[in-house]
Amino acid sequence: MRAGAGHGLEDALDYKLLKAARVAIDTLTPVEISLPVRNVHRTVGTMLSGEIARTYGSEGLPDDTILIRLTGSAGQSLGAFLANGVTLTLEGEANDYVGKGLSGGRLIVYPPRASCSLPKRTS
Repeated sequence: MRAGAGHGLEDALDYKLLKAARVAIDTLTPVEISLPVRNVHRTVGTMLSGEIARTYGSEGLPDDTILIRLTGSAGQSLGAFLANGVTLTLEGEANDYVGKGLSGGRLIVYPPRASCSLPKRTS
């Protein structure tokens, strides 16, 4: 049985992120990545952050070396363990454990621009 088979790992959005961010990881050249996200995409940014940690240790990359702009509805653990140098922005909504174990990266989540929902005031 292939590693990750039956778990959906082969469909992880991080494979696209890793491919798009490879030049940034290898040469420290800043990149911007824009992709849609769906709630089946879990732990987005974690595999990317693992690769950064393997290459640069806990220091990671310079701020904003990798800018990721997502739109849609993210699954569990968006930005989990996000490494230094990665800024992940989501226009949409996210499931539970957003930013779990955040490790120096930046994570920004805001509602869709076209949203008609008003924020609820709490006292």
